[in-house]
Amino acid sequence: MKTTKQDNEMATREEISEMIAKYHIERRGDQLAIFPGRGKAFTEEEKKLFQRMKPEIMAELLRREKEAAEKKAAEEAARIEEARAIRAGEIVIKPTVEDYDGIPLYIAHGEAAKALKEIGAAKDVAYSTQVNWEIIKALGKEFTFPQVVELTRPARETKEAEQRVREEERQAKFAEAKRTGQKVLLRSWCEDCNDPREECSLDHVTEYAMPDGTTKIERQHTW
Repeated sequence: MKTTKQDNEMATREEISEMIAKYHIERRGDQLAIFPGRGKAFTEEEKKLFQRMKPEIMAELLRREKEAAEKKAAEEAARIEEARAIRAGEIVIKPTVEDYDGIPLYIAHGEAAKALKEIGAAKDVAYSTQVNWEIIKALGKEFTFPQVVELTRPARETKEAEQRVREEERQAKFAEAKRTGQKVLLRSWCEDCNDPREECSLDHVTEYAMPDGTTKIERQHTW
C-alpha cells in the first residue's frame, strides 16, 4: 500500500501528540519541559528520541498555542459583537424560566445578563442572574435592551439625582472641615463589635470628614 507525503505527516503528528500526552511535555521558551512520571527516569533511548524529535515537538506545541490564541480571539470578537447587538436591540433577550417552589424566576445569561445588571434591571442571586419581575410584568417574556432602558429610565434618573445630592452634601462637609479645621460628621451607624476582648455585641460607628480631606472612623462600644 502506497503512502503519501500527507499520510506520513499525519503519522508523525500522531506520534508527536502521543509523546506530548505521555510525557506531559510543555514549552518553556525555546526549551521543552518533559516529565517522565513519579519515580521514573528517562532511558537513554528516550533521551535520544527527545533530542531527535525536539524540532517537531516544538513545532506542534507552537501550532497548538497559535490555534488556542486564534480561538480565544475569535470567541472574544464574537462576545464583543454579541454585546453590541444586544445593546443595539438587534438581539431579542429571552430569559429562561426556572421554577422555585411554584414561583417562576426569569434568568438572563451571558452578555444579556451583564447589560441588564448595568442598568439595574437584573441582579445576581446565588448562581444566576434574575431579571427583575417588574421588567417581565411590563414587557413580557421577550424584549430588547433598548425597551428595558426606556422602561427603567425614570427610576435610574431619580437614583442618579439622589446620588448627586448626597455627593454634593458630602463634599460640602469636607469643605467645612477644611475651612474650620475641625472634623465634621459624615454619617453614623451600628454594626457588630470588632473587638472580641470587649463584652459587647454592638458598636456605634461614626465617620468624620477631616480638615486634610481624609476620613476618620471612630467606634464606641456599647454595654
